[in-house]
Amino acid sequence: MNKKVKVLGLAIGSLVLCSYPALAQSQPFAYPGRGQSQEQQNKDHFECFNWASQQSGFNPSQPVSNSNQRGGGILRGAAGGALLGTVGGAIGGNTGTGAAIGAGVGATTGLIRQERNRSNKNSQSQQLQQEYFRAWSACMSSRGYTVK
Repeated sequence: MNKKVKVLGLAIGSLVLCSYPALAQSQPFAYPGRGQSQEQQNKDHFECFNWASQQSGFNPSQPVSNSNQRGGGILRGAAGGALLGTVGGAIGGNTGTGAAIGAGVGATTGLIRQERNRSNKNSQSQQLQQEYFRAWSACMSSRGYTVK
């Protein structure tokens, strides 16, 4: 039974990890529609970058970090599950098996919770990134660029 629980935990964990898409947003391109020089294009891009960052609260040059609690949910879940499993195993006559099963179930629960939190952060980041690109596109369009 212990092996079945481990296999089930790994299967659920793999499913959770694969079910959330990565933060991937295509950024727009701006073509100089009024014959702007390369120097002017750089200046316009920089000014629109700053303005769009201020408007949206998103800075595409800073990576989005999801690593502040990497693994914490899994470990906390495993520890809590092992503790509960030990109690259940003691009642059933096999403390070690109960702890192992509890740790597996707790770790899986912690992984699911951690992935849900990461998915929510990714969704928020995607929304901010879309706001940034809308603002940047509006700024560049107003300066005579064709934005796609």
